[in-house]
Amino acid sequence: MAIFTIGGLLKVSSACLDAIPNRYDAQGRPFDYIVCCTKNIPDIIPTLCDIIAPAVTPGHTAIVLIQNGLNIERPFIHRFPNNVIISGISRIDAHEVAPGVIEQKQNDLLHIGAFNNPSLHLKVQEAAAKRFVEIYSMGGKTTCLYQPDVDFDRWSKLVYNASFNPICALARLNTGELQRTGRVVDTLVIPAMKEVLAVAEKAGHALPESIINDTIRSNPINDNITPSMQIDLEKGNFIEHENIIGEVVREGHERGVATPVLSTLYELCCAVQWKLKGKRNGK
Repeated sequence: MAIFTIGGLLKVSSACLDAIPNRYDAQGRPFDYIVCCTKNIPDIIPTLCDIIAPAVTPGHTAIVLIQNGLNIERPFIHRFPNNVIISGISRIDAHEVAPGVIEQKQNDLLHIGAFNNPSLHLKVQEAAAKRFVEIYSMGGKTTCLYQPDVDFDRWSKLVYNASFNPICALARLNTGELQRTGRVVDTLVIPAMKEVLAVAEKAGHALPESIINDTIRSNPINDNITPSMQIDLEKGNFIEHENIIGEVVREGHERGVATPVLSTLYELCCAVQWKLKGKRNGK
């Protein structure tokens, strides 16, 4: 694998396996951590829980989910009730420009914290998360921070991921083009962001109103940033709409918060996913 980083070219020895190894490494030791950096697509079989299960040692292996979305820990806590499940929120502009070739445009910033597993003692979960921060930071070139309020962190990133991400994908316009239309930001992007804030507040996470303008400003009109969902759609890959839009809509429904814009975006994404599944199945 070749990674074009900010500091230059980095070549990494890697391998593609047909199956996940069993729960012990070559020396017969259980895996301490399993780090999952895949797209979060729970509507596609096999699920990530199924894929990693052979390598998980109950009561020992910590599972790190460096993925987008809300409530992503639930199937893992259900499947692995005696294991620590760790949240990873990554903010890094990196894309696969060719098979095995990654382009990294921003410094690596990773927030780590433990999801609340009611079956485990809080200190055990915190210790596993803090240890992972230490390991990830050992190279000295990354910024990896321990952030115990993982839900607040996830809601914050959803302000972008549940608005710009699906709207750009569905419109086939990058963030700069979308802003230059002169309408869509006011009629769709900002209303979607406000719905995320409203649901988050009902869920106990009051995000500052300023996060809306901050998020828009972080995507300058002349930078032409292509969100990940748009890239996936252009490549014909499945999109991760369930956990970044669907879960917000479902949370809103449960808490009595109307989400008309997000609900429409979600249904459109479901239709797109249906078509993508059909293409994969040859229909």
